Amino acid sequence: MSGRRSLSVVLLAVFTGLAPAALATPAPSPEVSALLTSASAFDVATGLRALAGTPSPGLEDALYAAAQRPEAELSSAALDLLAQTGDARAVDLLEAALRSLDPARVSVACVWLPRFGALGLDAAERLVDDPDPVVRRATRRTLAWFPPSPEVQTLVERVAAGMPAVAASRLADGATHRR
Repeated sequence: MSGRRSLSVVLLAVFTGLAPAALATPAPSPEVSALLTSASAFDVATGLRALAGTPSPGLEDALYAAAQRPEAELSSAALDLLAQTGDARAVDLLEAALRSLDPARVSVACVWLPRFGALGLDAAERLVDDPDPVVRRATRRTLAWFPPSPEVQTLVERVAAGMPAVAASRLADGATHRR
């Protein structure tokens, strides 16, 4: 009787969606897999849309690959989705995005890098002394999204030290009163 009960519970879980992820998540179809590895940005975007909202094995790998593509719109959307999964590989891509000239990628990085905690803060620290003032400004915006801490305050002070007095004052106000 116990064996039947266990089987019934498993079947009920499968039909109600309460089954473990391994039972509930099918692998992407060969057609979707082909779209994800296509040379066409349109095909990759179509494949990612087909997987949207469906946990799929290999989704993070597909997002990681798409986030490195040269098409700005596709790569920034893929980077945004990859960061939302919490995949730690996104941190390096977010750091590179802050150095990019693409406003969409910079914006994605400013918002998501702080969500990676210490890994994100390490990346921001590497960017604080970047010789490019545009990168330092993007880093300044990113630091404002981190929860207040002594480490963040130290980085804010380092960024402010290399900025004109008015901008440094605004940075300090924004970083200390953000949350």
